[in-house]
Amino acid sequence: MLGLDAGGGATARTNATTLTKPEGLVWDAAGSYGGGILIADQNGVYKMAAAGTLTAFLPASSESGTGWIGIAPPGGFGGRMHMGSNSQNWIRSYTAAGSPATLTTNVNGFEAAAFGPGGAWGSDLYVADPDLRTFSADINGTGTILRISSAGVKTTFAASGTLTQGIAALAFDPVGLFGGDLFGADVALERIVRITPAGAVSVFATGFGNLFGSDCLAFSPNGDLYVVDTGSGQPFTDTSGGTAAPRIVRIRPATPSGGEAQTPTAVRLHPGVPNPFNPTTTLSFELTRSGPVRLEVFDVTGRRVRRLLDAERPAGLHQVQWDGREDGGNDLASGVYIVRLRAGAVTRTTRVTLVR
Repeated sequence: MLGLDAGGGATARTNATTLTKPEGLVWDAAGSYGGGILIADQNGVYKMAAAGTLTAFLPASSESGTGWIGIAPPGGFGGRMHMGSNSQNWIRSYTAAGSPATLTTNVNGFEAAAFGPGGAWGSDLYVADPDLRTFSADINGTGTILRISSAGVKTTFAASGTLTQGIAALAFDPVGLFGGDLFGADVALERIVRITPAGAVSVFATGFGNLFGSDCLAFSPNGDLYVVDTGSGQPFTDTSGGTAAPRIVRIRPATPSGGEAQTPTAVRLHPGVPNPFNPTTTLSFELTRSGPVRLEVFDVTGRRVRRLLDAERPAGLHQVQWDGREDGGNDLASGVYIVRLRAGAVTRTTRVTLVR
């Protein structure tokens, strides 16, 4: 498993007396499940506190074969924890009390999933459904990327032959250094592929010895892509078996030849003040160099409700007020809204709460 903290670092905590085979983990940032980290393990699902102590959340007998675990953003999926099983071929959601509800079934090769970050992606669940029967008879999916709505409606989002056949890990570019695209790890052909909101798939990076697992790639908060390469050896195995040493690879975007690119440290979006607010909140952002800026507001379903700014801005501190209205001038309902700032290739987001 690969996970990065807010500073881009990594910390290992173990409790060998409880965890047998951890398959996935997710940070409960909103505290809906008591905070800390939720871990999907062969023995069940556990909650891990900051001190590393573990408490049981779901027993193994009720949710066997689970691997991927994630928490949905607010909106259609209700901010709930979701898990997927590649042995029972379902995806389920869970309340804070642990009560399950099946979202969809017949995902025969389920390996990984990621919730859309909004914007062009919407907030649907994107699922890797690989066909890896060459290596494991249980992973007999469609060899595609599926898109599943909060109502459980399942459609094929990307199907590009060998480009999607072996994808077993997914991660969205959260900052925008790589265009805000979706990235997948092809564990059969040992490469990283890139997927656009239109469903176009292309090879992004090669030269890996052995990619393995549904959590072998992750983006850091500053937008770098990290990839776990277990070394040379047989495809779709968790051990090297070869001469190349295991490694973690960091991938950064190339700087355009026309000049220095806008970097994450050069763009800062501050929280709205006040927040929660009624009737207005002030949004401040900083640039260390001039360039095109777009400031927009989205609801929790990913629908854009207001464009506040779309223009060139010089370096320095800038402020924009939002009055809680949509582009047409109508008052919006109370709720959580996502503010997105795009400056060149860099994207920053923050959340504000409107209280009527």
